[in-house]
Amino acid sequence: RTMGRWLDLFPKGSEKRRPGLLVAQSFQRLFNWDLAGMAPLLERAESLLKGPNCSTPEDRRQTLLGDIAVQRAVCLTWLPDPQNGLHHARQALQLVPKNHRYAHTNAIAYAAACMLFCGEKDDALLVLDKALTDDCAAGSLNAGHLLTTKAAIFSYTANWDAVEASAKSILTIHKAVSQADYWVGYAHFFLGSVAYERNQLDSASEHFYAVEKLRYRVNTRVYHDALLGQALVAIAEANAKRLELYRAAAYSFAIETKDPFSKQMSDWFEVRRAISSGKISPPPAPHQSTDDSTRLWLIYPSLTQAEHLVHKGDQCACSEALDCIEKGLQMARFHHNFRLEIQYLAVKAVALKCAGKRDQALEVLEQALRRAEPHGLVRSFVDRGSM
Repeated sequence: RTMGRWLDLFPKGSEKRRPGLLVAQSFQRLFNWDLAGMAPLLERAESLLKGPNCSTPEDRRQTLLGDIAVQRAVCLTWLPDPQNGLHHARQALQLVPKNHRYAHTNAIAYAAACMLFCGEKDDALLVLDKALTDDCAAGSLNAGHLLTTKAAIFSYTANWDAVEASAKSILTIHKAVSQADYWVGYAHFFLGSVAYERNQLDSASEHFYAVEKLRYRVNTRVYHDALLGQALVAIAEANAKRLELYRAAAYSFAIETKDPFSKQMSDWFEVRRAISSGKISPPPAPHQSTDDSTRLWLIYPSLTQAEHLVHKGDQCACSEALDCIEKGLQMARFHHNFRLEIQYLAVKAVALKCAGKRDQALEVLEQALRRAEPHGLVRSFVDRGSM
């Protein structure tokens, strides 16, 4: 937010010839999870830096090119194009100085993320563990960033004990070596998400509230999703007053921060809310593939869209839902996201039942339950409703 205020002080259009300002604006877009808005800024900045009339000093030019590579790695990770994302992350590690802590550590984090999406989870964790060992020797200044990435990777594989351990490590280190609120917020968000999945609603609410107290000091997506987490807890507890408070707060925050991604998540939450209350509501505008590409958040547009179709109950809608579910399963498996795969299978069971295929529905449900049981998945099933 400080950087945003500084950028607003420049005359409009002054960034067109200044690659440093373009890179800064792109970082600002990343903070608000505006991945689509980053691409033209990065292309323009790179064009200026590689152009024949570039007057930027060579060391500064290389650093900015490294920043561009980091941000491209982020975007490509979620497109998803993990192979190219890994290429840009490794390029960034060669260009970004280690004392540029955020960008350099982000390059490590997204190299690991891309390795996960390429099916190399063990290698990804080795990369992070080595970086954490080096960081401990340097005073643990980047531990929160690296442990957040570990928590995210374990979240994809539904290893809740490991997610919890990584998040708690951030809070433990924070007592000795102050970690940025940005990463403390992620720690509480992951702990809240784990507690919610385990149906430990009081604990989930407590951790989501800890994120609330860090308003403006955490990623806008983390804050907004914590509000939606509180709303989901309210649905689970049948607390209508609390539900209204948090759904309104989430929508208001998305508007205040001019965050289109969060606004769309609020819109999809309204569909989720209607389904939970047994009502039929029209879905919001069709989502973009990039909006559904990251699997860290509590609301998944394509999953909610499939549930909305199933909830309509007619044969045509159920058929459309099954097509949507198959596409979602492909994406979940491509990203090696076990929890989301299980959720799609649970929705598929309900869709098959609505389509009159009871035996197939029970078979899919049994398969999902058998695979999910060792991971302690609870809300992934309960939130789908009854069979």
